[in-house]
Amino acid sequence: MLLTMELLRASFPFGGFGWTRIAFSQVQSPALSIVSYGGVLALSAATLVFALLLSEISLRKLTALITILIAFFLLPANPQGSGSIKLLAIQGNTPSIGLNFNSRAKAVFNLHRDATYKFADQGYNAIIWPENAIDIDPASYPEVAQDIKDLNLKTGTPLIAGVVLTRNGSPENASVFYDKSGEAKSTYIKRGLTPFGEYIPLRKIAELVSPYAKSVIDFKAGDQLQTHLIADSQVGPIICYEIINDQLVREMAQGSQALIVQTNSATFAGTAESRQQLAITRIRAVENSRAVLSVSTVGISAFIDNNGRVVAQTKEDEQAALVGELELNNHSTWASNLGALANILVLALTASLAIRRSRKVIRFE
Repeated sequence: MLLTMELLRASFPFGGFGWTRIAFSQVQSPALSIVSYGGVLALSAATLVFALLLSEISLRKLTALITILIAFFLLPANPQGSGSIKLLAIQGNTPSIGLNFNSRAKAVFNLHRDATYKFADQGYNAIIWPENAIDIDPASYPEVAQDIKDLNLKTGTPLIAGVVLTRNGSPENASVFYDKSGEAKSTYIKRGLTPFGEYIPLRKIAELVSPYAKSVIDFKAGDQLQTHLIADSQVGPIICYEIINDQLVREMAQGSQALIVQTNSATFAGTAESRQQLAITRIRAVENSRAVLSVSTVGISAFIDNNGRVVAQTKEDEQAALVGELELNNHSTWASNLGALANILVLALTASLAIRRSRKVIRFE
């Protein structure tokens, strides 16, 4: 029942809210590698089984627990890939935090621009900026568009930036690839929008409940999977909230050799949100056997390998940069291949175990 409810909460209503899934608290678990076989729900199930065995400890159950732990340790890690791309991640910081972090959107852009000039001192395959680094559409601000071109020309390096675009009067949360000349070559529009943040569900009712609802302008969701080509390698962008959506992450991983997560944690500065998102991102790396570069406006930014290990990371609430090799990988995990079927198999297996257990309890009584 717990697993069924977890799956429902992760998909309903308004696309679900999966931050509280049991598995996402288990990044240090010895069972972590199970996510590459059965997905996030399998790790949640394994955690519950461990808890049950520990709560009713006996010699027989202790033996079973040890056997299961040994089995998990024997699971092979995701194989190392071949090749890598060298990236510079810019954590430019913001002039303010909290709900008004983007009240001076051009100032956020200026911070990331200046930080790039400060930290870019060698050759890279691309420079990566976080979500909302360019919180104004360059098409409407010629000076911003010119700054992007000047930056790319002076560094001789492509830029992938989180940009808020405006099309047909609606804002779009985008990941845009600018080539060395500063021209936009590929654009991914965020598909999994944040309810009550990027759009208001049931708007008429929401506006009656809260006066703040009227101040939220609905973003338009994208409907196309778009990767970025960096040094002849396909890299898949994931924008913030999308990291909790199984399908969106899986589809992007299947279409790429590595992932970049562009996020903005300024709204939640001073909370555990950034650390929580880092843990979820590490689990996604294992689940899909993809190395990940996660870059945030205010931190934590990190390079993560395809087995969930943090290779390098920044501190929070400071301007910083990370240079690293993002490994490329074409390995497809069981979880990735099974997709939603993995959840059905996990639910079926745990249901059968629950039925067997209930029958034993009935016989005992």
